[in-house]
Amino acid sequence: MNIDRTLDALRVRMKIARTVASAARWAFYASIAACLFAALRAPAWTFAALAGVPLLALLARFPSRRDAAFALDRALALDERVSTALETRRDFVVRDAERALDGRDPRRAAPVTLPREAKLLAFSLPLALLLLIVMVPGLRSAGDRSALADGAATEAKALELIAVPADFAAELKRVVVELQSGDPERIKAAASALSSLEAEMTKRAMAGGKDADALRAAAERAAASAAALGRLTGVVTMRSGSLEAKLNATQAKAAGSRSSTPSETVAAKLTPGSPLAVTAAQSATDSYNRHDWDPRYDDIVRAYYEVPK
Repeated sequence: MNIDRTLDALRVRMKIARTVASAARWAFYASIAACLFAALRAPAWTFAALAGVPLLALLARFPSRRDAAFALDRALALDERVSTALETRRDFVVRDAERALDGRDPRRAAPVTLPREAKLLAFSLPLALLLLIVMVPGLRSAGDRSALADGAATEAKALELIAVPADFAAELKRVVVELQSGDPERIKAAASALSSLEAEMTKRAMAGGKDADALRAAAERAAASAAALGRLTGVVTMRSGSLEAKLNATQAKAAGSRSSTPSETVAAKLTPGSPLAVTAAQSATDSYNRHDWDPRYDDIVRAYYEVPK
C-alpha cells in the first residue's frame, strides 16, 4: 500500500468527518440561539445570519499529512511507523510502514460520525422553525401579505362584474386596479375608497330614480367586498349604508309596516306632548347629537333622524 496515496486519501476523509461533526454541532447551537432570539422577537435578518453559522465548519484547516500519519498510527496501533516513515523518508522505514498497512483499513482512522448534538438537533430545529413562524413579525407577515393579495384579487374580480352608472365607473375601476396591485398599503387604501364609494351609491339609491335598483345592488356587492377586505386587512369599519337599509327594510317587512324614523315611532306609540313622548324625543335627539358614526354616513343618519341641514 503506497503510503503517500494512503495519507492523501485519509486527509480528505478527515476533512469530511470534521466538517460534518462541526456543522452538526454548530447547527444545534444556532438553533438554540434562534429559539432565544425568536422569543425576544429579534429582527428577521438575525436568523439569516444564524443560518450561516454551520457553514463556518467549511473554514476549518485542512489536515496535513502529518495529522493523517498520527491518526493512522493511533487508530491502527502501528507504533508510529507511518509518522516515522513520513519524517525520515528512508526506504527501509517506508517499506516497513507500508507492510504494516497491508490488509488494514485506513478509513478507521477517520470515521464519519455525528456528535451527540445532532440527536438534540432533531428537536431544537423544528422548535426554532415553529417559533420563527409564530413570533417573528417579518416572517409571519410574508404569509399574511400573500393571503391579503389573494383575497384582494378575488374581490377585484367580483367588483369588475358590477354594472354602475358612468359617474361611478371610473372610481370603481381605480379601486379594482389598486386591489390587483398586491401592495398591502394600496389594498388598505382601496378598501377605504370602496367603503366611501358604497356609501355614495347607497345615498344615490335612497334618493330614488331610474338607476336606484341597479345602484342598490351595486352598493350591496361593494359592501360585501368591503367587509371581506376589512377582515383581511384588520381594519374594522362601520356597518355599510346598503346593509343598514336592507336590514331596516327586512325588519319593516317582518313587522308589516314600512321603516320609520324615531320621531314617527314616538308619534305612533306615545301621546303627543306627554312627558314620556318628550323624553323619548329628547333621547332620539341626544342619540343624533353624539355623532359617534363615520362622517361619510352623516347625510344618511341626518335623514334618518329628520334633522335639517
